[in-house]
Amino acid sequence: CRLTAPCRPSWASTSPLNLIVQASILESAGRPVTRRVVQAVWPAPELPGIRGLFQGEEVEADSQAEFELVMANAQGEKLAAEQLKVRLIRERRDYYWNYSDNTGWSNHYNKKLLTVSEQMINVEAGASAKVSFPVQWGPYRVEVEDPRTKMVSRLSFLFIVLSFGLM
Repeated sequence: CRLTAPCRPSWASTSPLNLIVQASILESAGRPVTRRVVQAVWPAPELPGIRGLFQGEEVEADSQAEFELVMANAQGEKLAAEQLKVRLIRERRDYYWNYSDNTGWSNHYNKKLLTVSEQMINVEAGASAKVSFPVQWGPYRVEVEDPRTKMVSRLSFLFIVLSFGLM
């Protein structure tokens, strides 16, 4: 038995999404049989992609952060793109303490996004392009926007200060 349903999403997205569909049916003894499907949904035929050229999500502060950029389709083919807008955005966090009779003291923060740098990059078909930014400490993200389709890819990362003791 196969179930199909027309899907007309009322939302608009500029980035890929994972659609999760979960269904349960009760068998004759009353126990549920549940199945789950996860399907990638591309909002456009081609999307920009970003890969950090560093290990994990953390990089040493006061260094260069390097990234590889591609324009790809759902089949994984690297496509040509002109004038991709690449932005380095710093996330500034202003921390504060809050007291509640129920939970006591807890810390929170207000987040402000600051565009530090912006570049226009061209990518050739079958290839990728590299871009680098000087960074300090703290959380950042890189955004790549295709000006033709307005599709955006984002990669968040954290720059940390490494110290090995005092001299």
